[in-house]
Amino acid sequence: KDERIYTYLEELNPKSGITLRRDGKVGIFPLLSEQKLLGAVVAYNPFDKLNENEINYLDEISKQASITIERANEYMKVLKDATLDALTGLNNRHQFALRLREETATAKRQNAPLCCIMTDIDFFKSVNDTYGHAVGDCVLKNVAKTIKKELRENDIPSRYGGEEFVIYLDDVDAENARVVAERLRETIAELSVPSDDGRIVKFTISIGISSAAVSDNIDTLIKTADEALYRAKQNGRNRVEIFYPSDMKNFKPDEEPHKDESANRHPIFEKEENTEVSLLDGITGSHIAEQQTQIEEKTSISPVVSSPRKPEDK
Repeated sequence: KDERIYTYLEELNPKSGITLRRDGKVGIFPLLSEQKLLGAVVAYNPFDKLNENEINYLDEISKQASITIERANEYMKVLKDATLDALTGLNNRHQFALRLREETATAKRQNAPLCCIMTDIDFFKSVNDTYGHAVGDCVLKNVAKTIKKELRENDIPSRYGGEEFVIYLDDVDAENARVVAERLRETIAELSVPSDDGRIVKFTISIGISSAAVSDNIDTLIKTADEALYRAKQNGRNRVEIFYPSDMKNFKPDEEPHKDESANRHPIFEKEENTEVSLLDGITGSHIAEQQTQIEEKTSISPVVSSPRKPEDK
């Protein structure tokens, strides 16, 4: 191990070319992409200096490695855009559905508890109408940041649509989920954001909880959590409600939603005829494929790897 090599690497910059050190025994070949330094390939011959063929070969490897890394970074960006909500950075609705399917299958095999939490910002339409959508966006980002901070690494928070968020809690029963939900509700109730005219905007959330004790069916789990959220809204907002197994006897999953929620959504979620909007609209599998094709054309090398229910806000 030659510590001097690390010193050589520290001297690299985006304008660095091939560098030969130690009488030509050490060759440093920078990995560059659009004038950005990605790393370096270092070759060391302890017996003799690198010859011309070796230098040319290593230079070609470095160039191909740079292209591969650049393409991988571009592809990861496309995947990130397809799975994360742009405003909050949380999983989007489509990605949550995929993750929930995987996690519920695992929990079922292991006979482990799990919970689904639906949460909604109270009177969010009033925030947008009174202070503007820029302030509304700030409220959404603060709520999302708090949700992510208050959860464990293996929990899955997501933006479900508009001002609504959904959370998967791993290995937690309904009563322990209530503890998490109450902590989250109390923390968010203490938050505030400034409006453009200097006013302080306060906000709260309502929360509904359902668990695997109610159903291990994903659709039913989400609908019953949403029903509990509806009860929280009806019972005064800024509170937590649990959907228990005994509630199933009066539950009607196929009945019409309590209200058309389109008026309470951010404009980004508006759509003709007020149909439910997927957060993956416009980012389909074909879109990802097109992006990958563009990346491949750019690099000129072959690929290495082939509606919730809620009461009227007043």
